[in-house]
Amino acid sequence: MAQNVSSDGLPGLPRQLSRSVTDAGKSQTGVPIVCYITQADNSVLQVEVEHRALAQEVLDKICKILGIVEESEYFGIQYIGGKNELLWVNNRNRLSKQIPSQPPYHLYFKVKFYIPPEDVLLEGTRHQFYINVVHQLKEGVWDSGTTLDAQSHLIALMAYVQFGRFNANTTPCKYACFWPDSRGEIPAEVIRTAANFHRSLDDFTISQAQYELLRIVSTEVPSYGMYFYEVKDIFERRLILGVGPEGLVLCNSNYVVNDKFPYCRVHTITTSSRVVTLNLLEDDGSVKGRNYQLASPRLASSLYRSVTEVYAFFRCDSVKKEVLLQTRRDFRDTITFHHNGKEYAFDVRSTFREVFDRARRHLYHCANSTTPHGSPPNASAPICSSLLLSDSSFMPSSSETPAHRASGDAGSGLKRDYSSRAESMIGDEIGKNA
Repeated sequence: MAQNVSSDGLPGLPRQLSRSVTDAGKSQTGVPIVCYITQADNSVLQVEVEHRALAQEVLDKICKILGIVEESEYFGIQYIGGKNELLWVNNRNRLSKQIPSQPPYHLYFKVKFYIPPEDVLLEGTRHQFYINVVHQLKEGVWDSGTTLDAQSHLIALMAYVQFGRFNANTTPCKYACFWPDSRGEIPAEVIRTAANFHRSLDDFTISQAQYELLRIVSTEVPSYGMYFYEVKDIFERRLILGVGPEGLVLCNSNYVVNDKFPYCRVHTITTSSRVVTLNLLEDDGSVKGRNYQLASPRLASSLYRSVTEVYAFFRCDSVKKEVLLQTRRDFRDTITFHHNGKEYAFDVRSTFREVFDRARRHLYHCANSTTPHGSPPNASAPICSSLLLSDSSFMPSSSETPAHRASGDAGSGLKRDYSSRAESMIGDEIGKNA
């Protein structure tokens, strides 16, 4: 999963965090590695890990600081690659082997798997989803195919969260900061509609406004949860290939969808150098390959990894052994081993249904352990005190799964079926590529 960024990194990234390598900053065995972690709202966290630490340790420390350990598997860490692209760190491999620069490392904490907002259990997780979605909306990455009415509502909600109640004298002029620069000047119609909706939000809490924005985006923004790659087809046309929970989409340079490939149509996916081949099932039962070229072999591998991990997380009942055990290949197409073990190709280890069920059960038992019979009167509040839902609302049920559970408010969310319905997606090729 990769996105182009400016030469200075993400917009708004403090300049004092730009990369500057000195001899004193080079990593040494036994010396802790300092990591500066930029969140989607440009706030920065600092963590330290040992030189030989796996990237998972960095993610765990970030999630512990943010109070979202139970739902940490929805998140990931990105770094800037050699072609100024954002790439996902593999949590199962050593961090220092993946980052091309020297410490201190400048990394980015992002939502990796955008689940339906009604299935988010922790308030801290919901806040992270909110700031990540707002970042995507401001960048104009997800707005293709979204109606002006929906965009106006989203602008009103973002303005309410950031600036508060509607003020006729000052608020409307602030709406432009939520309109993507790539789309030119904000239309007067959008300002009027946003202002009318903004007036109706006075009784909303900030938390309610954030959830309402996530609800609208997840149901009315077709690109919700997608990551995009710049590719070229066999005719050298510049296109955008998107990877999401429901499948793949092919867009023009303005992110307008030209074609959709649901996972049930994707037979296999293979890589060779900079080229990714999608082998698609046709109506007559035949398989036809489509080649797409990326800027580098690393980006091609990133796209291959993205499709594999998103498919496994959202569409499968469990992660296949072939995915769990596959190792990376070097450019000579040989398996790479290190003295401390294998370097894994994928870091997805659980599916959405497994993560949700495990988090729900853990938080339920955590809540039960804080009852008067289970803890002293002055016991400190556990992390589960930040739950969005009441105790009874997340009680485990063997007949209820996140794919079929309705939100508490009628019609407030889209029910998505992320079960496995396309087992031929990766097929035999899963063990042949990296």
